[in-house]
Amino acid sequence: MEKNNNVAHSETKEEELTIEKTANEKKRRFLGRKIYLFDPENDIKYKGPLSYRYLRIIGWLCFAVAQVGIALKLGTLLNGMDSTPYQTAISITSTFSNIPIFLFLLANLALIMQSKYNFKRSLLKFGALSLAIYAAINIFVYRYAVYGLSKIADVNLHEASVMINEGLTKLGLAFYNLNVFVDLFLFTLMYFFLDYKPKKFFVGKKIYIFRWMILIPILYEAACIVFKYLDSSSIIFVPIYIKTLFPTKSPLMFIAFLVVLLVMKLRERRFLTHGRTHEEYDQFLLSNRNSLHFSIIFMIVLAAMFVVDLVGTLTITIVHITNNVLPDQSNIDVLVNDGFSMAQRLGFMSMGGSLLIIPFMPLFSYQRKHKASLIDIVIPVAGIALTVLVVLETAFQIILSYIG
Repeated sequence: MEKNNNVAHSETKEEELTIEKTANEKKRRFLGRKIYLFDPENDIKYKGPLSYRYLRIIGWLCFAVAQVGIALKLGTLLNGMDSTPYQTAISITSTFSNIPIFLFLLANLALIMQSKYNFKRSLLKFGALSLAIYAAINIFVYRYAVYGLSKIADVNLHEASVMINEGLTKLGLAFYNLNVFVDLFLFTLMYFFLDYKPKKFFVGKKIYIFRWMILIPILYEAACIVFKYLDSSSIIFVPIYIKTLFPTKSPLMFIAFLVVLLVMKLRERRFLTHGRTHEEYDQFLLSNRNSLHFSIIFMIVLAAMFVVDLVGTLTITIVHITNNVLPDQSNIDVLVNDGFSMAQRLGFMSMGGSLLIIPFMPLFSYQRKHKASLIDIVIPVAGIALTVLVVLETAFQIILSYIG
């Protein structure tokens, strides 16, 4: 009898060890690449401290810093001063110019993934804001700047528009750098076509037609890149009322977000092909593990885009120098600058700010949530106020240095 009890106890112990071993094996495999073995009980505890709200705060701070360079350029121009003493400050602050839109995009993506924002709300919001900024800029430009300059310089409206455009281009500015909500709208539209599951239309096999509609924002972005290049190269003139509908930031950043979305979609397909359901995948999306995966994927993609940016810039510059250098190489400095300018017009020389973002990506978690409050409304208002204050203070200091 005792012998039978010992045998039963041994078998029970062996079964427990087998179950524990299987669970540990699943956990190890889940921690690796086999995401389809996801079990909520095997989720990790780590959750990055940075939420979408902190990204927005950091984004507005970077936006304010980036305006210092613009204020320095405008201030020195209006005062007839040499901008050389301020060149270091201009270069440093311009590094921050691409960071805000990236952080805003990432914050919006986090809210969508939390199901806190639905696609309809986001598209309506960014579409309305894009049109509002578009209308505000054009009313101001055509009512005051273009019309005023046409009277002062005694030229027609088209000539005044060209003069304003050329003046801003010399400062490294352009009207297609102003409407950041176009970027947010295009990105949300791209994510919508890639991830949304229609309930009435485009169901069944027709879903593939809906998915291919992702080409709409992609082709729009590509067309804008071409027109930006032609306009900045003085090959054609793009009217201001069209420029303010262009995306503001580098196409490489657009590509970075597209790559991350495609990777996420491939992970979903891999998850489902192993017998898991959409409901289980939605549960996996809300896990700390996937949140960390998401941050790491973004970090890798940003690093890759920085390398592409660097290689593209150097390639374009070298080709330009090789095709135009004089035998005595007397024009080498001019060709280097022209090569950099050409690379910039094609969308390169724009990912330097990603080096500042990459180290902080593992600290971000789209799982960090906040209760609805007025803080999310106060943040952009405070950001705009801070930006105005920074611009005014910078201009004031330039005036003081000029008087002194």
